[in-house]
Amino acid sequence: MVPWPARALPLTPSNSDCVQVVFDNQQAEPEYCIEGRKIDLNGRIGLPGWTITAKPLDDSDEDPDDVVTDGLGMYEFTFSGNDYRVPGSRYEICEDYDDIDGWVPRGPTCYTVTLPQQPGACVVVPDFVNQ
Repeated sequence: MVPWPARALPLTPSNSDCVQVVFDNQQAEPEYCIEGRKIDLNGRIGLPGWTITAKPLDDSDEDPDDVVTDGLGMYEFTFSGNDYRVPGSRYEICEDYDDIDGWVPRGPTCYTVTLPQQPGACVVVPDFVNQ
């Protein structure tokens, strides 16, 4: 699947014959997501390499894998837009601060979020802050 706008790559035929190339665009299915940041209290700089968990609060909800913050301290959980379990699901989003010595939480270590009823929107979790 090529995101819109589609990008054409240069083609070099192996012989002098013309080659017909057909490009199709496909609309991406709307999804649900939970996104947030892990930051250092001093300077509000993103912290990479921290594990973030999403625990479903109802037995029937989808149980996503843990994610790790990127180089800017960002993380995201993505859920399918056509999964009947997803709309309105509640999750407890937590930082795993025990893994890294010397850091102390300076705010909540878990937040409860509810996914929207319609796909295409992300829930933004307040920042996890450590010092």
